[in-house]
Amino acid sequence: MNAMRSFRRTIAAVAVLCAGGMLVALPSVGDEPTASPAIDAAPAPVPAEKRKVDFVRDVQPILQRSCYACHGPQKQTSEYRLDVRAIAHKGGEAYAPNILPGNAKESPLAQFVAGEGDTLMPPEGKGQRLSAAEVQTIRDWIDQGAAWPDELAGNETDKNDWWSLRPLVRSAISETP
Repeated sequence: MNAMRSFRRTIAAVAVLCAGGMLVALPSVGDEPTASPAIDAAPAPVPAEKRKVDFVRDVQPILQRSCYACHGPQKQTSEYRLDVRAIAHKGGEAYAPNILPGNAKESPLAQFVAGEGDTLMPPEGKGQRLSAAEVQTIRDWIDQGAAWPDELAGNETDKNDWWSLRPLVRSAISETP
């Protein structure tokens, strides 16, 4: 019997301590919430629409992963490449221009990766679809001017410029003495 009374007292004491602790931990109504100085000192994250999107850090990895298989150095479906700045901006067979710096809403590239309209990129079974965050990154990049560093501009090579497709030219025969 004595053990039972001791057990009840212990339970009652724990309950009182828990209830008291909760009352102390909860702020009073109308009190301003407080934060530790370490939290207050940290800068607030920059909203995505105000953060400068960097081509190398943010955009190029998305294009490499989801677009280069069909629009890269090895294959250029619809005569379109996303690894060469001039061609990426100019557009392919059907859409020109494809990137309108400062206007993601009207840029076909942003519409394609977002699945707006008739064309969805990448097509079903042709690559990993872009997440909503990646689509927003592409849109933000275009809205911010679609900056693409010169050192990563790539070389625009005309498909008809292959040595075997050039017209034959007679070489001048040099005279030997």
